[in-house]
Order: sequence, then C-alpha cells, then structure tokens
Amino acid sequence: MDKAQAMKALAWVVGAAGVMLGGALAWRVITYWGTTPGATAEYWLLLGSGVGIACLGLIVARGLVKGQQWAVATTLVLGIMLAIVAVTWLASLAVGL
Repeated sequence: MDKAQAMKALAWVVGAAGVMLGGALAWRVITYWGTTPGATAEYWLLLGSGVGIACLGLIVARGLVKGQQWAVATTLVLGIMLAIVAVTWLASLAVGL
C-alpha cells in the first residue's frame, strides 16, 4: 500500500468516525430533548456540537485525501487524545472505579 492509498484509507476512517460520533451525539440530544425543563440552551449546544463534530470529521477527511499537512497533524493530535482517553478508561476499569 503506497502513501496515497494509506491517506485515502485514513480519510475514510476519520470521516466515518466523525460522522458516526457526531450523529450519535445529535441523536441522543434529539431523543432526550425536553426531558429536563429549562435546559433548552444546553440541548441546542449539544446538538450543535454533534453536527459540528460530523462536519469537522468530513473536512479533515477531505484534507487527508488531498494530502494537506494540517489534516495530517489534526488526525495525529486526535489520535493521541483518543489514546489517552482509552488508557485512562482502561486504568479506571483496572482499579474498579
């Protein structure tokens, strides 16, 4: 697999993950909309976050396909952040929290 194919595969992963995460967040907000009285602003904020995550996933994926360095750097930073979250979660499971 050459570099162009690897970038295209990474773009698919980043784009799909962004859309799924953003869509899941938006779906949860829509599902529970109105269950907490007086929290309309919070619902709008979370809904906007979900849509924003999905859009940013697609923008970064497009940048990866074009081989733009900002997209590569963004993907690297997001990967590091995801790894830290995963290690923290596994550590909390190990100590029984």
